[in-house]
Amino acid sequence: MRKRIRGIWAGEFTNPEDYRHDDDSGAQRRSDGAAASSRCDGCYIKGNINAQGDRIYHVPGSSSYDETSIDESKGERWFRTESEARAAGWRAPRG
Repeated sequence: MRKRIRGIWAGEFTNPEDYRHDDDSGAQRRSDGAAASSRCDGCYIKGNINAQGDRIYHVPGSSSYDETSIDESKGERWFRTESEARAAGWRAPRG
């Protein structure tokens, strides 16, 4: 299959390390300069990194959910469930 360029070999491959370190990863930018995020289907929990580097997840309806934006170029991400976020090392907001 690999020699015939079929299946998974048909697409382009980017080395994960190159992707993570590429300043121009192709992410679209919003008008405020932050990278636009691409939320997966069923992902409504926002994984945000605060100024101190804490990884915090926000569920819909929480006090800071609406004003929290996700910038995937900074390592922020979306989650489907709180348990998925906790398993990835993120915590709920304090207070």
